[in-house]
Amino acid sequence: MFPGSDVPRVYIRILDNEWNVYRRYTEFRELHNLLRAQFPQVDTFNFPPKKALGNKVSAGASPRAAAGALLRTS
Repeated sequence: MFPGSDVPRVYIRILDNEWNVYRRYTEFRELHNLLRAQFPQVDTFNFPPKKALGNKVSAGASPRAAAGALLRTS
């Protein structure tokens, strides 16, 4: 998909439907900004800085946890 790089994965499950979404950090950040513009409550979620995720993090570790925390609603 993205040769030579680890790409964050977000696992999504809604009832019986499941998806794995693989995107670069900047794509998740752009999505976050678009959602903030449409839904004010998204502004309450802290999007993790890129440095917090690291440059060489495995696809199933911290990025997924950070993105999952972003997607959870209170």
